[in-house]
Amino acid sequence: MLRKWQTYLTTHLAGIDPLGNGYAAREKVFKAYMNYFKAPPDDRSHLLKDHHRVLTEAGISETDYAKQAGIFTIASFPNSAPTLYWTIYELFSRPGILAEVRREVEEQAVSRSREHVF
Repeated sequence: MLRKWQTYLTTHLAGIDPLGNGYAAREKVFKAYMNYFKAPPDDRSHLLKDHHRVLTEAGISETDYAKQAGIFTIASFPNSAPTLYWTIYELFSRPGILAEVRREVEEQAVSRSREHVF
C-alpha cells in the first residue's frame, strides 16, 4: 500500500495524476493509519504515545493526525537512508568514537543470558 503510493508520488505531487492512482493510494494509506489509531497496540513506542497526546491536546483531529502520520512516513524514507549511511561512515571513520559507541551499546542495550545474547 505505502509502496504503491511511493510509486505514484512524483506525478501525484506534480499534479500529473490523470487516473487518480496517487490519490487512491494515498487514501488507502490514510485509512490504514486511521484504523490503526482507532485501537493502537499497548506496546507502541513512547514517542508515538507522546506524539499522539501532544497533537490531541493541540486540537488536531484523529483524521488529520492519521494523515499527518502517513505524510511523515513518506517523508522519512528519503531522509533516513542518507542519514544512516553517513552516520555509519562517520562512525567507522573514527575508531575512538566507534569504540565509545560500542561500549555504550554493550552497557545499555545488550542483555545476556546463558541461552541468548541481546
